[in-house]
Amino acid sequence: MDDVDNALVTTLRGHGRRHNDVLDLAAALALHLLPGKREEEGWLGREDPEAEGASLLAAIDREMPAVPGKAISFLEEAGLSSLDVARRAYAIVDAVDHIVGSRAHPCRPPITLPWTSLLNRLRDLGRYNLTESLGSIIPAPYNKGKAIRDPYHIGRRLRFTRPIHPYVLRYAWISGLPDWPDPEWPVALVPVPHRPGAASHQPVRGLGTPHYEIQHAYTDDDRRNLREALREIEARGDIPLGLFPEAALDQAGMKDLSDEFVRLSDAGPGLQLVMFGHSGGKQGHNAFTVVKRGGIAAWDQAKLNSYNLKNETIRRDHLQLPLLSSEDDCYRELLATSVTPAVTVADTPYGRLMIAICEDVGHLRPSTETAVEGRVTHLIAPLLNRELNRGGWYDDRVRSLSRETGCTGVVCTSAFLERHVRSKTGGSVDAPVTVLLIHRPPWNTSPTTQKWDPSRSQLWVEDRCPSAGSNVT
Repeated sequence: MDDVDNALVTTLRGHGRRHNDVLDLAAALALHLLPGKREEEGWLGREDPEAEGASLLAAIDREMPAVPGKAISFLEEAGLSSLDVARRAYAIVDAVDHIVGSRAHPCRPPITLPWTSLLNRLRDLGRYNLTESLGSIIPAPYNKGKAIRDPYHIGRRLRFTRPIHPYVLRYAWISGLPDWPDPEWPVALVPVPHRPGAASHQPVRGLGTPHYEIQHAYTDDDRRNLREALREIEARGDIPLGLFPEAALDQAGMKDLSDEFVRLSDAGPGLQLVMFGHSGGKQGHNAFTVVKRGGIAAWDQAKLNSYNLKNETIRRDHLQLPLLSSEDDCYRELLATSVTPAVTVADTPYGRLMIAICEDVGHLRPSTETAVEGRVTHLIAPLLNRELNRGGWYDDRVRSLSRETGCTGVVCTSAFLERHVRSKTGGSVDAPVTVLLIHRPPWNTSPTTQKWDPSRSQLWVEDRCPSAGSNVT
């Protein structure tokens, strides 16, 4: 292996005394060591006799989470070659991986300090390390003890994701759900708003520049149909995940369905997670709230990138927005939020899930980078779109991400925009609408698509996803 650049060596040595927390030190070192250079055995720190001789593992274990003096002297010893310094930096992050990943992993909760404190840090901050600007150290996807190695692994048990400023990464471990032993699990979609007029794009006043948001006009019959859809999915008894599309609900509708989910939870096994797409609320004007069985909020995901509307699109889709004075002007989507913009990856019995809402799936930062570096196993991409089709921009983007990361891509949309346009252009409003598209391995094959038939009383569609163990290698 070629020698390591001297500037990198200076950088690595400089971090030895800069950090008080060994997780911050590991993150700082990993930031400069990635992508991984472990093609040769000499990079494997735990097999390095020097690391063993320095009792590095024992020192880090004993002084966790402080940076032990032995780690600093190990990295800064005089007379080392540049390759030795880089190898020793890997040894430090390997040691942290080995100790933290085995003693403070959420799948095996610790019972003693300092490991409980470290696990609480992960739950509170969404990362093991303290300093946000260094990126995030999070658990590797849990796959029944199987080790996974790739360029963004620190070692066998932890992952490192680079900083995604101005966003942050949050990790969530969703406990208390039953394991899913089968190689596949069904996902059910409620494709609402489901009729023309149930929702519309409306201008937002008083912001200086043109903005729009989605507003809903649900009737009592609409709400009754939505509750019945949730009950039908629950009655199946073998569907763990219920999914609503982007901006599917207003706040009243989400509360109504959340309450219904709580009532259903008392009846026995069935739905385990429901992803409610909604507008308004403290999570953001376009966001998802994921609720687990029993009515407990599991995590939130706000939309991070605006979809801008020009006159061309307003005319094409017959939207209820006043035309702008210039063809070059646009309405910006209202995405103001009171919380720090963040992207969440969540470990569940069904895989490592991440939600990238519509426009977010088309942006490198933060969604694409997080999906790759966070080793997401299932990418959920909810849209507010017309009928889905193979070859659409979302199809190409999710297909690319699925191939790059090995994840399963789940794309979904509501039915109202397609039916709205059909009603304005003389099309058949009651013809089936393609609302669900899934990319699953092998990724050189076409995705599967599922239609919702408005003539049926059943207001939902389903398909099956591979479990995490069947598509993580």
